[in-house]
Amino acid sequence: RAVDSAEPPAANSGEDARVGAGDAAAPAASGHLGFGRAWVALGILRQRPFQLSLADTVRQYAGMLDRLPSWLRDLQGMLPLDPTQRRPVLSEGDLYVHLSEVVLALIDHWLAQAEASRADDRAVEDFAAG
Repeated sequence: RAVDSAEPPAANSGEDARVGAGDAAAPAASGHLGFGRAWVALGILRQRPFQLSLADTVRQYAGMLDRLPSWLRDLQGMLPLDPTQRRPVLSEGDLYVHLSEVVLALIDHWLAQAEASRADDRAVEDFAAG
């Protein structure tokens, strides 16, 4: 499975694209501006063909954190050889921090949606009472 990187490859522009290398948003062409490190979780996984709910996305990332050592080995095993050694080496700690930041961004997004929903409910109540 793909890992949320600090920014999508198209937005890299030659900069360091390793996990945690910055908090740039995805390019405008992808339609995921403002998602920062969580651009895959909040943009890609919420759309077709995945269409995961926020709860399912949080569970997905929590599962990655739970199985991080074996998941990282599997991920590294799928990557092609890097004879030029241009690809940064990621430690379990690097990936743990990154995935944790994505989970926190998901929870923050979820809370913002809940607060907005409550504000909408209050607006309807205020209108009905007025």
